[in-house]
This record gives sequence, C-alpha cells and structure tokens, in this order.
Amino acid sequence: MPDSCMSAQRILALVKPGEATFLEDYFSDTCSSFNALTPKDDLFRSLNPAPDFLFFDPSQMVHSSRKILRGLADAGKTRLFIFDGENTTGTDLYGAFPIALPLNPMTFEDAVFKSVEFPPEMRVLVVDDEPELCAGIREYLESRRSQPAFRVEDALNGLEAFHKMEAFRPDVTILDLKMPVKSGHDFYREAQKRFPGFRAIVLTSSVGPEEIEEIRKSGAPSFVEKGSRRSSFPELVSLIKKTWIFS
Repeated sequence: MPDSCMSAQRILALVKPGEATFLEDYFSDTCSSFNALTPKDDLFRSLNPAPDFLFFDPSQMVHSSRKILRGLADAGKTRLFIFDGENTTGTDLYGAFPIALPLNPMTFEDAVFKSVEFPPEMRVLVVDDEPELCAGIREYLESRRSQPAFRVEDALNGLEAFHKMEAFRPDVTILDLKMPVKSGHDFYREAQKRFPGFRAIVLTSSVGPEEIEEIRKSGAPSFVEKGSRRSSFPELVSLIKKTWIFS
C-alpha cells in the first residue's frame, strides 16, 4: 500500500563525517529529525525505538553494529540505505537500498524515492498571484506520464487558498509569500493550525533572513527563489516528493 500517512520521519546515519554533513544539509529544510552516529555510540540505545530511515557506511561498522542492523532488517520497520563506494549492488547486505559514492543530490534522491511507494495521485495546491505561473506549474505537473500522477488546483491569494484547502485537501502546497488580500505569511501560519499534516514549499521572488526566521517559527518549509535552478519544473517535482515524505 502507498505510504499515505508519511510525515516527519526519524532519520539516523552511521556514516563518515562528510557524508553526515551532506545528509544534515539535505534534511535541514524538512520537519524530520536527523542525527549522525559514530562507531563509538551506543547503537542499540540509539536505534530504540527503530528509526524510519537509517543510512550506513560499511566502513563505519563494527561487529556489534552489524548484528543490530541485521535485527533492524529482520524487523522490517526501517528503510535501510548503504553508502557503497565500490559498486551499487549492496542489496545482499541487510536488503539495504544502495547509494553510490560520491554522494550527489540526484542519485541520492533517486535511491530514496525508489524506497517509497507514492500514492497513485498527489494533490498539489499552487498559491500565487501570478496566473501565468500557476498555469505553467499546473500544465507541467498534470502532463507528466510517470508516477505519481498529479492533480493541481490554484489560488491567487491566501484567502482564496483557504477555500481550496477545505475542499481539495492538498498533499503539498506551493506558496508565494507576497500576495494581495491575504499574504502567504498569514496563510502559512493559519494553515499550520487549521490543517493537520499541512506541507508547504515557499516559492517566492525574494526573501530575507528575517522572513525565513519568522516563517520557521511555525514550521520548516523549503524556500525556493523564483528563477533559480531549484524553481525549474523538474526540480519542483523532486521537491514535492521530498516534502511529502519528510515533512
């Protein structure tokens, strides 16, 4: 069955320092918790309760950690990922999903997304006062032939978005901050309170540190600047999937 209730995840990693930095940066704009372990840590205590995701580098494992990882694999409650610098087979080791080294966001996300069963259809609400942008995102997402399929609605301001939220119940909302009638700031704060499981990507032309800090008092959305590489439609698809899994 699809993981229809995925939200904030508990993520652990037994990896090299550089790999831990990569993971910490990747998960920094999600609501999930991330902690890096070392071979000296009490792995049994750290893995109780079992994490949702565990990334490990075989070079960081000792005999006791191998036994514990085998127990996690047998329990089947944790998605395991192995950082494999030699090849990307790895599946014979605890049934872990292999991730090739050196790490890069594209191959990393490809492995993570393959481990998750997405719903057949994801609902996305685009809230922006630029009708052309709303139409462009909608056309791109709904025309994609790969899974998951997308169903998209749009709203031109925060007030209109609330009406759409009630009926549409989006899985992920793409949100501009600077809009008339009701700003994205106000909408985000209120939506966090009114709609459990609300997930958002902030897509805006410019945002300062103060605005980011203010928004982060209510949650941890991804921030994407309009016109940047991350705002390209293919990148948005990846970000929607990431937000659905980890926020």
